[in-house]
Amino acid sequence: MRPERSLVRFVRGLMAGEPAMLVGEHFVLGDGCRAPAIKIKELAAIGVLRVEGPACAANGQTSGWVRRSLLYPDTHAAQYRILSTDSQGITTNLAESRSRVWGRAKRPFLSDTTWRLASGSGVSSNERNSSPD
Repeated sequence: MRPERSLVRFVRGLMAGEPAMLVGEHFVLGDGCRAPAIKIKELAAIGVLRVEGPACAANGQTSGWVRRSLLYPDTHAAQYRILSTDSQGITTNLAESRSRVWGRAKRPFLSDTTWRLASGSGVSSNERNSSPD
């Protein structure tokens, strides 16, 4: 479930370095931005924030949580995607394995004989001694 925008805004404020203080039922930043204490404690329980007494602060996991919350609904995949469009209008994910990209080519990257040599499966001695396609 996507977190509320006000909560994401509050957590981004924590990333600036200033801790928030507990005032009643809310944690409040210096600029007046506030978030319910129960929500902040839930984030602290999963390791996104650090809560020590009446103060809460960002930690090493905070920026990843903010990034994923902004990329919702395809959070994990979108975080690691690097899209590029070529001159023909084909969009490719540059972070993808090169073997996947080669797999889309019209001509195979490796010939059948070379593939069987590399994998060591079902290659006769004649094929091993002959040159690949």
